[in-house]
Amino acid sequence: PVGPRAGAQAMLRCLRDLGGFPWIYGSARWKARQLLRRRPLPPGGRPPSRRAAYLRANLWQESRAGGSVAHTAGVLEGLKSAGIEVTYVGTTEFPPARRLGMRTHVVPPRLGWMRNLPDLPFLIYSATFARQCRSLLGTPPPDFVYQRYSLLNSSGAEVASRLGCPFVLEYNGSEVWIARNWSTPLFFEGLADRIEQANLRAADLTVVVSRALRDEVVARGVLPERVLVNPNAVDPARYHPGMDGEPVRHRLGLTGRLVIGFIGTFGPWHGAEVLARAVRPVTAQLPEAHFLFVGSGRGMPAVQAIIAGDGVGSRVTFAGLVPQEDAPAYLAACDILVSPHVGNPDGTPFFGSPTKLFEYMAMGKGIVASDLDQIGEILSHGKTAWLVRPGDPEDLAAGILALARDPGLRRALGEAARDEVVAKHTWKAHVERLLVKMVELQLLDPRVLDPPRAV
Repeated sequence: PVGPRAGAQAMLRCLRDLGGFPWIYGSARWKARQLLRRRPLPPGGRPPSRRAAYLRANLWQESRAGGSVAHTAGVLEGLKSAGIEVTYVGTTEFPPARRLGMRTHVVPPRLGWMRNLPDLPFLIYSATFARQCRSLLGTPPPDFVYQRYSLLNSSGAEVASRLGCPFVLEYNGSEVWIARNWSTPLFFEGLADRIEQANLRAADLTVVVSRALRDEVVARGVLPERVLVNPNAVDPARYHPGMDGEPVRHRLGLTGRLVIGFIGTFGPWHGAEVLARAVRPVTAQLPEAHFLFVGSGRGMPAVQAIIAGDGVGSRVTFAGLVPQEDAPAYLAACDILVSPHVGNPDGTPFFGSPTKLFEYMAMGKGIVASDLDQIGEILSHGKTAWLVRPGDPEDLAAGILALARDPGLRRALGEAARDEVVAKHTWKAHVERLLVKMVELQLLDPRVLDPPRAV
């Protein structure tokens, strides 16, 4: 029970938040309106300082593992390899940035104010984040500000505008759409959409991971020439066939098993439930088969319920969430790797570019994957992977069985996939495409493309 004093304090906090609502809401609308008026920067003439700011202002971000962690770490690594000195500013400590020796700053969320009202803490945090970034980055300003877009946040656009440098927006999909289709619809959906639109219009360059996202942002008014389609990638020196998976196999009791693996955060788009339904038909025909699920997330209980309901719990191991740097060893412990992604619930094109896909390819393992938009474009059935119908457990099981029964095919597909990803989809190449596009748009001096000087 809540005592009278605690109840009175809670009531006062609610009244305080309600009193501040008009100012917070109105301020956010005004900022969005200002950003919608921002025009791309004219060609700059100042020599490059080879300095950039990377902003990651996700209030509820995961800093240990997952696709967003892999993407951020990959871009940071690619920028460093290009000789760019990066200042990383985020909500929490980001171990890969520390490991790369980058300057890092944390802007911790302090959400005492407005926490009683839906969505508004994001607006408070956006303003706090922008204010601290301006003081951290102002002297001298970086060559560009790069932000991974996050919900109800316009800090990157505001900071770049104030510092007079280009703003690069990494846009991985509409947060409004994601909340509506994969989570809980936003209370202030109209405002969130307006801020999202303002970010897209304010960006000097918008980087997307798929053609589906390019089509979306162009339909929302972004000039096609200011959009770069840059799929996800991998570091082939960290993910490679020479990685020893035996220690993981031994620790998990998988020695002598044919291991079918999946890694992910169990998001609605990952298709982990489809894979769970494929366990029984595969293990019924293949006694040595064992499934390894690596990761954790909101969808994991549903997967575990399917496994338990089908009575195949002894044929499945859940490894839980592992740090990103340990992921290659877990993939190395597998004989077959599965990417069972499913289509969008509203029938729109699948807009993702799964980082796991490129990591699987780099490991040189046999891959079974959904033939779904970019996945089916990157992979070629019978050449670099075995492609199956999205959302079909029977077809997925048939694909797994096809590779399980043919080690030679697994080896050939894995080798071809490794060659493909090394040739086209490394983080080094990913960042090179980014810098070349910025030079093409005259947002960066061409000298930034010169090889970095040895120190």
